[in-house]
Amino acid sequence: MKLILTGLLILIYTICSAQEPAPAPPVPDTIKSVQKPSEESTKTKTDSLKMAFTNLKNALLSANKLFTGKADTMTLTIPGVDYDNLSLSLLKESIQKMKIVKAVGMTYSSSTATLEIAYKGKPTDIWDSVPVDIRTKFKLIEAGESSILLKYK
Repeated sequence: MKLILTGLLILIYTICSAQEPAPAPPVPDTIKSVQKPSEESTKTKTDSLKMAFTNLKNALLSANKLFTGKADTMTLTIPGVDYDNLSLSLLKESIQKMKIVKAVGMTYSSSTATLEIAYKGKPTDIWDSVPVDIRTKFKLIEAGESSILLKYK
């Protein structure tokens, strides 16, 4: 056993302590002339690589939605309401506090408030979860797959 270990150590030592490697044999002239890739082929390869990364990113995002559940965005529109309306502020705050809601963004234009809501579930789940005292200030006009239209009373 000691003889085998000694032999292995000598072999490892000789491999590790080898001097400079032998010079490479001369290369024939026919091999020395290497063609440079054309600019078009390099551009095509770069574009293909970018497309591959884009496709991979889209596939991962799709898989993420598939495994994490439904993550949608809903638009809640309320025409004819003032920006500083207390009921509108309370509605926005109550929606932001919901567990199924991930984010709420609000835009306001021409006396129409629009809430963009990122959530999991159905739009009606959000409306049904709004406290009754706040819901009574608004009338549900339309509820679609990705939108709700309210009217301020």
